[in-house]
Amino acid sequence: MSYKITRADEAYEYTAPGHFNVQCTRLVEKGQAEGNMILGVSHFNVGGGTEFGASAKESIYYILNGEMTVKTEDGETVLHKGDVIHCGAGTPKSVLNTGDCVCDMLVCLV
Repeated sequence: MSYKITRADEAYEYTAPGHFNVQCTRLVEKGQAEGNMILGVSHFNVGGGTEFGASAKESIYYILNGEMTVKTEDGETVLHKGDVIHCGAGTPKSVLNTGDCVCDMLVCLV
């Protein structure tokens, strides 16, 4: 068994490619050269988001606070606090904070 506790002062900010007007914080990075599983919190300012594109990793986004519009090849969906979206690896999408406050999103990449 393996355990890892990350204290608040150990989390770190990073710049995610294709993201704008957002503060990304990495909480956990585990596995094969530290990249198989990533957990973080992203704070999207109003109007902040990502470019439309696909990630090589499976993505799970959970809205902690605020409002986020997710655009996929099938259309757009507005997510609110407590909503979650799961995207398979290679699935194109973008997100945009269309609300009137910062949107806090828990991000899990596998």
